[in-house]
Amino acid sequence: MAPLTSRVVAAAATAVTRAGLAVAIVDGPGGPVVGENGSSARPAQRKWCVRLLLVVLVVSGLILAACGVPTDQRPTATAAGPTVRSGVPAMVIPESTWARGRVRIDYPDGLAALGGAVFVKTDDGHVVRVQAASRTVGADVKVDTTRDPDHYCQGIGTDGRTLWACSAADSGTTNLVELDPETLQVRATVRIDKIFDQLAIPIVGRTAWVLTGTGSTLTALDTVTRRTRSYPLGRRCLQVAATTRTVYLTCRLSNEVVALAPVSGKIRRIARVDAPVNVVAGPDEVWVSGSGGLVRLSADLQVLETYPGLLAGPDGDLLLTSGSLWIRQGAGFLLRLDTTRSVVAARYAIDPLPSGGSLLEVGKEIWTSSYDDDLVLVVDARR
Repeated sequence: MAPLTSRVVAAAATAVTRAGLAVAIVDGPGGPVVGENGSSARPAQRKWCVRLLLVVLVVSGLILAACGVPTDQRPTATAAGPTVRSGVPAMVIPESTWARGRVRIDYPDGLAALGGAVFVKTDDGHVVRVQAASRTVGADVKVDTTRDPDHYCQGIGTDGRTLWACSAADSGTTNLVELDPETLQVRATVRIDKIFDQLAIPIVGRTAWVLTGTGSTLTALDTVTRRTRSYPLGRRCLQVAATTRTVYLTCRLSNEVVALAPVSGKIRRIARVDAPVNVVAGPDEVWVSGSGGLVRLSADLQVLETYPGLLAGPDGDLLLTSGSLWIRQGAGFLLRLDTTRSVVAARYAIDPLPSGGSLLEVGKEIWTSSYDDDLVLVVDARR
């Protein structure tokens, strides 16, 4: 961790402690989370990291402003009369109807599908390969090279040909590694210093997109040549989605969703969304979950619809499939929104409620992780 970052973390922790709140201290991008009793029995989960990250972002945002980081002057998209929709589901689907199986994996989080298998990135630094048809574990390899069990990194992605995951190193940095999909052996390591909390690594047209450093730089990795190019953002961002034409970023501190040109890295458009976190994108639409609820935008970030109170949040995820948006919640499990009718079609009931996790489409199924419960759940997408 750089000296300035260390001072920012220390200052943020001190400020929060003085305010009478519990503090989680993270040592580096994926460092240990230490509670009031100094213990860290399980790996640091998303909610702890995001809570601290928000404090650090506020403090470091003031530092960036004081240091004269230029304000971007690109056009800003505003909400010009978006349609307000209801977030109430039309029906509730019982677990006995939607459940298609469970896979037990320690600390599962990020998910990717390739060649008939599902790959699970775990919070303790492993990648696990599961045969989608049989739900059986075929391989389990630790991709982190650090000797510190509490230093790790989230993030996994595939373009349908190659498989990439984040790997924590002893140096305190986080690298990207290309894995052999069959053996999970590391084919290549690219030193890139990816941020800890970017959960998905979008790969489009042989380019993997990751936020690096403090989240104020977007880095493009050519998955063939393994060369990188970086674009300074002038703001700190959290999550990334990409299409062939545009890269989208959520920047929670500045209440912005940013659209960039993938070749030049120039900012095309900015939309104002309160504390945006999750983002998914299709050819003609972008969906963002912010503190006020779900927002549907056009590809050029014109706000089309809002769903107040309906959100995924730091512990959840969004998944866009044909005709549906799937909303994974940290506190309410799973919802499906019919994107053609703009109606929340169903809530998927489960008892007890699992912890948060990620989403993945696998054929006619939706796979979702539950990192605190050591489970990956399989949902019938036709229900």
